[in-house]
Amino acid sequence: ILAALAVEAASILDNARLVEYERQRQRLEQELNIARDIQQALLPRGFRDFPHLTVSGVNLPCLSVGGDYFDVFPMRDDRTAFLIADVSGKGLGAALLTTMLQGALSGMIMGADPAEVFSHINNFLCEHAELGKYATIFFGTLGRQGDLEYINAGHPSPLLLRGGDLMEPFTEGSTPVGLIRGAEYKAARITLQTGDTLVL
Repeated sequence: ILAALAVEAASILDNARLVEYERQRQRLEQELNIARDIQQALLPRGFRDFPHLTVSGVNLPCLSVGGDYFDVFPMRDDRTAFLIADVSGKGLGAALLTTMLQGALSGMIMGADPAEVFSHINNFLCEHAELGKYATIFFGTLGRQGDLEYINAGHPSPLLLRGGDLMEPFTEGSTPVGLIRGAEYKAARITLQTGDTLVL
């Protein structure tokens, strides 16, 4: 009788554990869905019309949430800024850091110097090394005459399509933010021509 009761009790405990596990799984899935919705809402949609360029972009995370991010926004001095970033790792941690990066980089709308913003982000991430994260970023501002000023913080260089030819003029760059304390970030310049296509 005791053996039969023990088997029955063990079965009930196993079922209770499975029910609790399923509840936790559903709660986590719900939280990830909320995080995904927030992250997707922060990405640009329906790109506005710019007089000197046409923009298109898409983000397809491999998991529910990820560390990829891009943005396009007008600057105060009649220039247009664009960037693409990738936080190391995947999942919720990378997504949270991506949101922090977006907040820091959006400050450039008000005229902050991009090199100073990159240095600040780098130092902040290095000071919080326990996060164990870094990010690669390509940031550029484009003027109406095609003058492009850019900072490449360890991101794969964009490709430039000009008249059917593939060019790679982006030779200047620095380390990803959050990797080396005190790293220097400087803007480089090139000139784009009418009809050029930039692929990031």
